[in-house]
Amino acid sequence: MPVTGFYGLLIDILSRTEYIEQIYRQLVLVFKERFSVQHARVALHQALGCLEVMVSSGIVKAILNPDLSKLNISIPMEGELIHTHRDAN
Repeated sequence: MPVTGFYGLLIDILSRTEYIEQIYRQLVLVFKERFSVQHARVALHQALGCLEVMVSSGIVKAILNPDLSKLNISIPMEGELIHTHRDAN
């Protein structure tokens, strides 16, 4: 089965580096080339969510090294794209 989309991109990046700081930078570079600024931000959040799923399901092993940068992922209940209905008026 082919691996595509964010998961395919993450697997490609993970084959070249294991450090979250470099993974993050690579994602930012790819999304800057492919999307507008607003869409790149959304894509980055979605890709990091995919990475979180890969870690929580055991596909990717994550280790905390206190000497290196940490990634904090949080998904708010409401955001720019997903939010409580508001009238356009």
